[in-house]
Amino acid sequence: VYTMPFALSSFGIFCNKDMFEEQNLELPETWDDLIKACQTFEAAGITAIACNDKDSVALGQEAERIIGIIKNDVYNDFETVGTSDASFTDANLPYVRTMAVAMLELRKYGPKDSLAIGREQATSDFVNNKYPMFISGTWGLAAILKAAPEMNLSMVPIPNPAGEVQSLPINVDIALGYSATTEHPEEALKFIEFCARPEINQLLADNEGTPTVIKGVEYHIEPLALMKEKMAGDKTFLTLVNYWPAGMRNEWAIPMQQLLIDQNVDHFLEETDRIVKQYYKES
Repeated sequence: VYTMPFALSSFGIFCNKDMFEEQNLELPETWDDLIKACQTFEAAGITAIACNDKDSVALGQEAERIIGIIKNDVYNDFETVGTSDASFTDANLPYVRTMAVAMLELRKYGPKDSLAIGREQATSDFVNNKYPMFISGTWGLAAILKAAPEMNLSMVPIPNPAGEVQSLPINVDIALGYSATTEHPEEALKFIEFCARPEINQLLADNEGTPTVIKGVEYHIEPLALMKEKMAGDKTFLTLVNYWPAGMRNEWAIPMQQLLIDQNVDHFLEETDRIVKQYYKES
């Protein structure tokens, strides 16, 4: 399947810049910065991070992105576990454990009932200054600005919990293609060419907000300016769901929710092994 990409999405942390300034904090760049910010807000009696863990899709996306940040090509290790006797409990495959521990650490600074909070509630709480940070995708900005158009915020990349190279997960979020069996390929191609013109794509970038990949388009969405800058750099990776068997991430989110309940990392690793081996066997 071939399509013409128009815009990229990413995943990060929306930060309420006013609340950060009130605590004399810079926006986090490293994992240590992030935990320090969380601890500072907690000391001030403020719950630091809005989490919408009721939404299993969002939880699966977060886990998938964080493990990719830890190791960009970890999809190779998933294939190894899925097609051999290898296990994510093996000492040479620590990445799922590192991700699980990192997500549990972040939940220490989130709402105690995060598994009862969905995307709409988390967005509402964030725009009402209940939390200074909100883990989400770039696509979440539209709902935030609809509720609070003047909110002073910026999205920052999720830091690497392993403390090593910082890299950004990206995905093609908006693309157009046409059917190979269409009776009107010339018309379809002309329409895609029209949409790809800088002056036309500028309308999309200004109104929809997803960071554009079309040359000649100026990007004016200030809250995502840092993410757009990072997308243009060389430290990016394609999100893992592009390599995984279809449906695996959604099923993986179920034991992820259980992990947040019982905090049993070893059981989560066992369930990850089971799901990965099942899906690679069937694919």
